[in-house]
Amino acid sequence: MSKRLQPDFYFDSVFSISPSFLFDHGIKAVILDIDNTLVPANEKLPSEQARLWVSELKSNKIAVMIASNNTKKRVSVFADPLDIPYVSECLKPSKKPVITACTLFGLKPSEIAVIGDQVFTDIGSARNGGALAILTKPINNTENPFVKLKRAAERPIVKDFIKNNKDKCFGKE
Repeated sequence: MSKRLQPDFYFDSVFSISPSFLFDHGIKAVILDIDNTLVPANEKLPSEQARLWVSELKSNKIAVMIASNNTKKRVSVFADPLDIPYVSECLKPSKKPVITACTLFGLKPSEIAVIGDQVFTDIGSARNGGALAILTKPINNTENPFVKLKRAAERPIVKDFIKNNKDKCFGKE
């Protein structure tokens, strides 16, 4: 399997990623996806669990940013209550989110992790920008037909990664 499509780590849930895990891997900032990473797709506002987790990262001096291919309206409504910066319509797998985070937080790409539930967008963005790539299991299956099609193409990649990298997988898989 191409390294360009492989995550560095796989987590059953974004909420299982601790500040200490991030520190242990030299991470000082995270770039987060919204839909099916932090909340179910189309949930407009952060859940209490998402709020608490982002707050924990921030209180541990880990910078947080949202990067989404969604519209500015959708992303701002989600990011503003968390009091974190965001990039909307960022065309992931573009490296734009990583470049923006480097500039915003004064960090190198190697000090940033991109965390998301999709191989072709989130992991691609991390790889293209030189950041750590963390894949999470999607929160649920309620997605549009295009995303379902991408999931079908991603499934063998994810299964292969889990099978061959048990030491880099955390959760129930």
